[in-house]
This record gives sequence, C-alpha cells and structure tokens, in this order.
Amino acid sequence: MLSLRQDWLDHLGAMQQEMERFLEHFSSSKPPSVRFSSRAWQPAADIYETEEEVVAIIELAGVASQDLQLVVQNNVLIISGQREDKHPECRKSYCQMEVSWGPFQRALPLPCPVDGDAARAEAHEGLLEVFLPKAKENQVRKVTVKER
Repeated sequence: MLSLRQDWLDHLGAMQQEMERFLEHFSSSKPPSVRFSSRAWQPAADIYETEEEVVAIIELAGVASQDLQLVVQNNVLIISGQREDKHPECRKSYCQMEVSWGPFQRALPLPCPVDGDAARAEAHEGLLEVFLPKAKENQVRKVTVKER
C-alpha cells in the first residue's frame, strides 16, 4: 500500500486551493467574447449658459431630424426620438456591439428658467444644438388702473 507523508498531503491541499483561486480569478476577469453597451440608450449632452440663453448640445449621430421630439417643461429639456438600424435585414455576427438602435429619451434639467416658446434647434453633423432664451425674471410691468 502506498503511504504519503502528512506534510505532502498538506502541500497538495494548499496547491489545490491556490489552483482553484487562480482558475476562479482567471474565469471571472476574462472579457466576454461579445461586449454590449449599457441597456439604456441615452445620447450624450452638454449644457452651458450665456448671458441671454441656455444652450444644449446633444450627440445624435444617425438620428434624422424628423425622428426627434423636443419638449421644454418645468425647466427640463426632454429629447426623445429613434435611431433606425441602417441595415436591419442583413444577417450579422457581432464581435462588439456599442451603437444603440431604437427609441431613446433624455431629460436634461436646465440651470435656470427658460422661455420654451422662443426656443430654436439646429442639427448639423450629428449634433443637435438647442437654444433656449432665458426667461425674463423680475420684469417690471406697468399696470394701468381703469375706472368703473
């Protein structure tokens, strides 16, 4: 019968634990064969203000202007729309998948009250620029008194 010394058994047990720890680390740190972007598709945006207006720049490459809706409500700019897949009928085998297709919505809080009725928007080279004039606050209005 084969007999092993106790210290060898201890070393084998420690090696087995180290090997299991290594394999666990290796399998968990290996990148997946296909990478996906985050599920929620929201376009990137910048917002800045000048003395007269608030300007929002939204990155919307591949989104047609007619597929966009802009709403200003309670000092929040809401952009929604859809980016259509340019080749939906083509059979594809992805290696990396980061460009999001389909509907999107983004609500952007504005830094100050704006006049939504006077807003204007321009699309150029994949960027949408929305110009929102600041609301006239503390505007002095003359009120006339009528006699009855």
